[in-house]
Amino acid sequence: MGKYFGTDGIRGVAGEFLNADLAYNVGRSLKYVLEAKTIVIGRDTRESSEKLALEVAKGATELGVSVLDAGVVTTPMVAYYSKKETIVGVMITASHNPYTDNGIKLFQNGSKLSEDQEKTIEKYLEYPLQIEPEKEGTYKKTKDVQTAYLDLYKRLKLVPINLSIGYDSANGANYQIAKEVLEPLCDESVQINAEPNGKNINKECGSTHLEA
Repeated sequence: MGKYFGTDGIRGVAGEFLNADLAYNVGRSLKYVLEAKTIVIGRDTRESSEKLALEVAKGATELGVSVLDAGVVTTPMVAYYSKKETIVGVMITASHNPYTDNGIKLFQNGSKLSEDQEKTIEKYLEYPLQIEPEKEGTYKKTKDVQTAYLDLYKRLKLVPINLSIGYDSANGANYQIAKEVLEPLCDESVQINAEPNGKNINKECGSTHLEA
């Protein structure tokens, strides 16, 4: 593990270790290190996620990279879309950590970065370049990530069942897509913890509170 990258991307307390400047420079590094032309950014429901996503987008677009903002989506959705479109994927999330933490996960063509790529990004974050491009990249909000993910499930041709399904969305990133995927497949579904407010993600729910 390096100074910034842990076992699963960059993670730390939002606004402290993982602040706006760091997110901005991560966005810029995608051009220098990964030679990104287009990136897709997704985020979870933490109160800090939108700001961090916008800072990554700002850093990237200033260097001519086109940004697709997918809004609140899950990590697998970003990884799948990154592979499908052969582009760089960025997910703003700290998974099952408290809302006060956040993180940045990076994908290239659907796969996590290599150790060498992470080391090169770390070097850039330590000594960021300030060269400005001739042309700024575009920024666009998109629903294509959700559409592509739901199309994947349609192609699986899953057979509906006559059982009930219960699932805990942990007030997190899957609170919308889970409902769209599961409801058509069963007679009855029960979703709990699907009212995110920016601070209640994983709070007494989700993978760390299975009693729910």
